[in-house]
Amino acid sequence: MNICDCIIDSAAFRAFGADTGEAGLRSFVAAYLGLLAGRVTRIRQAVAGGDACELWTAAASLAASSSMIGALGLAAEGRRLQELADSDEMAATRALAQELDVLAGRTADGLRALLAAMPPLCQDH
Repeated sequence: MNICDCIIDSAAFRAFGADTGEAGLRSFVAAYLGLLAGRVTRIRQAVAGGDACELWTAAASLAASSSMIGALGLAAEGRRLQELADSDEMAATRALAQELDVLAGRTADGLRALLAAMPPLCQDH
């Protein structure tokens, strides 16, 4: 297990790459990283506004996309936020929402490190 494995399941990351091919993996990671800050912002706004329905939807989006790529920490936090939204415990969501920025940053760094460790795409000339 390496440092990234605490946040990202590198086996799941590689399995996703095996399913989609390297180009698909790189494309998905780029899209995931491009949407990550917006997903976290959407969750923070839902928490600040006390909107349990919006929180559940935003957290589900974060959990699903994170699970696909092996980002275990964010997937777990997304599911936990969904559970809290379901139970209408919005006060308990504040601390989790505040921690998302740090976890999202660490996840993004881990994904970039995993991609950097991959060999470049083979291209025909």
